[in-house]
Amino acid sequence: MNKLLPLLLLSFALCNGCKDSTSGEEKVGKTVESREVATLLDPDTSTPSTNVGAIRVDAPSPGDVLSPLSFQIKGSARTFENTLLYRLVFDSVLVLASGFTTADASEVGKFGSFSIQVDLTSDFSGDALLEVFEESAESGEEINKVRVPVKISASPGKKTKPVFVYFPNSKMGSLKDCKLVYPLSRELPEKSQGLIRGAVYYMLKGLRESEATEGYRDIIPEGLRLNGVSLEEGVARLDFSRQLNQIKRSCDAEALRSQIEQTLAQFQTVNAVVITAEGVNWKMGL
Repeated sequence: MNKLLPLLLLSFALCNGCKDSTSGEEKVGKTVESREVATLLDPDTSTPSTNVGAIRVDAPSPGDVLSPLSFQIKGSARTFENTLLYRLVFDSVLVLASGFTTADASEVGKFGSFSIQVDLTSDFSGDALLEVFEESAESGEEINKVRVPVKISASPGKKTKPVFVYFPNSKMGSLKDCKLVYPLSRELPEKSQGLIRGAVYYMLKGLRESEATEGYRDIIPEGLRLNGVSLEEGVARLDFSRQLNQIKRSCDAEALRSQIEQTLAQFQTVNAVVITAEGVNWKMGL
């Protein structure tokens, strides 16, 4: 019996070690699994992809150069009521085109092809991102989003003219009077079809390094995007992305509203400005 006791104790210790090892493996496995699930469900991931399962974009392909006048989107999809949406975002801040289309699926739950011709009136050339997605029927959130990086070709031979964008300046009284903003010059094509949109684009892109050293301040929230512009009977309506609501300080809100209003005041066709965030009236800074 005395000889067996050490053996029993040793066996007990080894078994405990086995349990600890198995438990550790279970914990690691669960952690990895949860990370994978979190990655799959993360709605903010911006990794380019032409196929997310429910939606596949065949054209344009990543890196394609689009005409500044029009381009075509082709692919296949299996979405709720066969509906999907698209959006072309230039330089992260400016929506150049957006809309919706439907896939021609023969039955519910089956894949169907889609094709749509998109007209552009772009004065800009360079990097852009085409997003094709659907909206959740329950929450309205954007899901199954395909992201295709593309380029917009330049229209040669366009003459330019100056436009002004307004920013607060800490050396010129903007810290005491939040609505004080001052003009900075930018260039747009002389015969631009979107002067308002172009001016707001430059405002969203922010300051040059030399301008920041002169006291100009950039208070625009990171990720803010212009969704669309309309002008009717002298009223300019600007719809921005939800990041507009990230402004919390009343002084910053007053300054940004003044930036927008003063930037648009240079255009004779604009008599009033209405600002919205994802279609909802933005009342800060009034």
